[in-house]
Amino acid sequence: MLLFTSVLSVLAACDSHVPMKRATCEHREGRITKALEVIDDFLLKRPREQKALRLREKWAQEVVLVQWFSEPEGALVALDGEELGPTPITVTVDPGRHTFRFTHDGFAPLVREENAVSNTRPKLTAVLDRLPGAPPVEQTQAPAEVAPAPVTSAQPDEGGPVTAAPAAAMAVETETPRRSAAPLILGTAGLFAAIGGGVLVLTSLLALDGHTGDANAVTRQYIGFALAGAGVAAGIAAIVWLLIDRRPGASSTAGNDNP
Repeated sequence: MLLFTSVLSVLAACDSHVPMKRATCEHREGRITKALEVIDDFLLKRPREQKALRLREKWAQEVVLVQWFSEPEGALVALDGEELGPTPITVTVDPGRHTFRFTHDGFAPLVREENAVSNTRPKLTAVLDRLPGAPPVEQTQAPAEVAPAPVTSAQPDEGGPVTAAPAAAMAVETETPRRSAAPLILGTAGLFAAIGGGVLVLTSLLALDGHTGDANAVTRQYIGFALAGAGVAAGIAAIVWLLIDRRPGASSTAGNDNP
């Protein structure tokens, strides 16, 4: 009799080194979740094994997914003596009766036996009784957002901390300054004046050389020289103006006068 019992225990152990045989043995003994674990390990090495894929799809429909909630939330769940984790939790079990134990600080332990029916997805809630004199359960709250403190800097002259201005207020506008059109106008006028003066000087010189008797030739010559000189002076002034206007910091001179 003892020998017969030993043989049965060896057969029930499913110690075959062939994964598919071991998985089939586990399934035959009613340990479907264990059989699925063996097949999953086998598929990691041979993911295209059609027989293993078909068995896994078939056996996955036989297990039971139990989703547990509790009052209060966060109770520790143990399945048939094995701790799993806090609620809410989803547990995969074999069909049949199972014992669930729930524990929580300040509450009496709760033991429930449930009959798991194949291919079902029950949602269950375990309500624990508070122990006499136990403090209330603190609800977990998200930490409040704390605004960053203003940056302070010490000024040696006054000796006290001064709150720094916001970054937006400290930003300096860097718009491109508008260039004045006056130098261009002055330079253009000087160019035309120089050309006109040159024309007057040239025509007066031609008249004097030709002895045409033009009495106004000398006058036109003086006017031409004066006009050309004024044009050259205006061109030089325009160039100097442009150079000064393009110098770094020249456009912000007016802004620097303000306190």
